[in-house]
Amino acid sequence: MDDCSDLESVDPPEAPPQSDPAQYQTDFSDDEIGEMPAGWSPFWLDSNWQVLDDPRRLEHRVTSTGGSNSKALVWDEIGENGVIYGDVEVSGVVRANNVRGTLFQFGIHMSGESGSEEGYYVDLRDNSSSSGASANSVRINSRTNGAVNFHSRSSVPFTVEEDTWYHVVFQRDGRELKAKVWP
Repeated sequence: MDDCSDLESVDPPEAPPQSDPAQYQTDFSDDEIGEMPAGWSPFWLDSNWQVLDDPRRLEHRVTSTGGSNSKALVWDEIGENGVIYGDVEVSGVVRANNVRGTLFQFGIHMSGESGSEEGYYVDLRDNSSSSGASANSVRINSRTNGAVNFHSRSSVPFTVEEDTWYHVVFQRDGRELKAKVWP
């Protein structure tokens, strides 16, 4: 709005209807090795996503980081055209190597265009992070119009290491965001 002097006269837009409860899961067993999984779409910017075997998994090779170089992959089958309105919980098993501080970012409710990204994500930080305060911690962050916003950080009771598999659960329940990570 350009003029906020008479807010009482403005009807707010209707909130989108809550998505119906549903549960989705994949182990990528129906996807071709060496290819991006079928029914998934790159979001914000293209990147190198491929299904690997032994164990069957999705791999993302990061080619650049930060700011307007945000990359994501969304599962088109989820919700309506890949969109869920309301509460959500995602989980997975992840690992990373050759990183400088942040082992992974695991996101929900992503929208916007490259450079004006919106969404929430959880990340795991190791000892190589530039800030000692973030070492061995799990953080909840968001992107608003492309800018990164820090929401919370909690130390983890284990040493965060590359090439280690971690379970990740990230949940939005109403206005509350929760995350849990463990080896």
